[in-house]
Amino acid sequence: MRQRPRNLQAKAFKFVLIDRDLDFGESFLLDATEQGYYVDCYRSMLEVGYLGRFLQYDAVIVNDELGEMSGLELGEYCDKLLGNLPVILLSEHAPAVASGRDKSWPRSIFKRISKKLGAAAILDAAQLAAEHHVDNRMADLMTQVEPAGAGFTS
Repeated sequence: MRQRPRNLQAKAFKFVLIDRDLDFGESFLLDATEQGYYVDCYRSMLEVGYLGRFLQYDAVIVNDELGEMSGLELGEYCDKLLGNLPVILLSEHAPAVASGRDKSWPRSIFKRISKKLGAAAILDAAQLAAEHHVDNRMADLMTQVEPAGAGFTS
């Protein structure tokens, strides 16, 4: 079976980037658009306005040093208020390799990744996080559905 081109697969997901670095945000948005991703960019949580806005996205990509709030704190809110919406932490100081997930982090934090890896690697991580989140939600829903005819008596 032939796979669809990556840029068509990517369009199914919506991401949000929160990063104070305006140059990085503009460059990221340009790269994301060229690759077929839909991304909204904000420089701070104040620009986002309210946390519930994240419900329209499939993953949050956030600089781990926002100033008014850390990426880990945002991950905690995503855990408690947004159904474990996946978060990708961007680091400016990490080595230029993707790092995994620290077990002490909130469950919504999917991965920490160096900004030095570039938009393609960050977007790949966000898409993987979104796919993983969808799979987990589907599994949760399937466990909540009663088998056909259950609970009925004749």
